Amino acid sequence: MKTLIIYASVDGQTQKIAQAIATEIQNQDQSAVVNLAALAAAEQQDLAQYDQIIIGASIRYGHFNKTLEPYIARYAELLNRKKTAFYSVNLTARKADKNTPETNAYTRKLLQRIDWQPTQSAVFA
Repeated sequence: MKTLIIYASVDGQTQKIAQAIATEIQNQDQSAVVNLAALAAAEQQDLAQYDQIIIGASIRYGHFNKTLEPYIARYAELLNRKKTAFYSVNLTARKADKNTPETNAYTRKLLQRIDWQPTQSAVFA
């Protein structure tokens, strides 16, 4: 199995989580960890070669990285055909009533706005 882990990080926490996920699954498959900024700048990408795709993004001043939604929109059809996951990292997730994708306003609103419906989603403080 090949897994692509894409992250958008400001302070490095989302990147650390992406690397921890890659370490956890490295015995089971081949994984690549890539910064969303580098992918968004690239002309073409072969996401089809990956069996699983994980995207992680952090909240900064109430907003996800500005390249996140356009990137997801560009590849939504492909993402919906694969096993995928999304995780968000934000400070409000430290509260017990805001630590799931359904109860975290940032994550819930994003997942409602986009055409991609990840197989799994999570929120981390």
